[in-house]
Amino acid sequence: MLLRKSSSLLTSAALGMSLSLVACDGGSFDIPIPLTAPDLPLDITGQVDAAAQALCGDSSEVSDGLSMDALVQELLKEGTSCEDYDGLKDELPPEITIEDENGIVDPQTFDVEEQLNNVNALDSLKEMRHAIAIDLKEQMAAQGVSDPALISNVSVENLKIRWPENGLTIDTVPFEIYVGAAGLDTEGDTEDGISKIDALIESGDLSKIGTMGAQPAGSTDELAIEFTDDDAKTVFSDRLKELSFTFMVTVPADTSIALTKNEAGMLIKPDGRAILQLAADLIFTAEAQGLLDTARQVSESSGNAESADTEAAAE
Repeated sequence: MLLRKSSSLLTSAALGMSLSLVACDGGSFDIPIPLTAPDLPLDITGQVDAAAQALCGDSSEVSDGLSMDALVQELLKEGTSCEDYDGLKDELPPEITIEDENGIVDPQTFDVEEQLNNVNALDSLKEMRHAIAIDLKEQMAAQGVSDPALISNVSVENLKIRWPENGLTIDTVPFEIYVGAAGLDTEGDTEDGISKIDALIESGDLSKIGTMGAQPAGSTDELAIEFTDDDAKTVFSDRLKELSFTFMVTVPADTSIALTKNEAGMLIKPDGRAILQLAADLIFTAEAQGLLDTARQVSESSGNAESADTEAAAE
């Protein structure tokens, strides 16, 4: 009984607040919400080492005079071989020279970065993509708005990606930013063997809204998200109005990976892990009349329940 009376009082207070908002703001009010999304991990630890190990013993030629196996053997950690594989060197030479043991063919020099791309040893880095679910329902409910239908507009300022952690040893390429409806299944492949993410992009269920610039290895600077166009802004705003949606960052499929060099000119083996966070300053515009109607309905329901309790007590 006491609980229901308290609920009724709270509802009346909310009703009064709604009436004030209607009177002061002509039927709508703004709710500022600082957005900080859940951590979005990017982990490439050991991926290049694993890809290189798969090439050990492969006698097929990368180019004239250079087999995949010979390329890998030149880049292994000192004192190791494919038989006791322990990964590639942490610092790789920009070029390697292969000599013919029989002396028939002249020594040949090869560009390491080019050859690693040729043998697809860096392809795993093109899979730096991750999708997360973003849910703003609790934050909005705390402000008195639990029904997305009450939201008429969302303005977005300072849309960016934070990098609270960056242990990547490679400069990232520019990322593409996508959004979609809540609950999309982005893990694994389809029955046809196509990445579910690629299938969702192709079907339009994941829509590209913008890009984020490259991040230097180890840098934790915030990077702004640039919208593709005004339509992309609208797509993002519409997803925000739903209060829950899917957010994804991905490397473009046609990207060529460039390795980072140290001061000595050596190539740094790609490795490490980073944490990304979507952040923005959001202002939701909600229709006060809708909130008022909701408050009235709750108040009436509470009042009816209280009357029923009173009648039951009287009997």
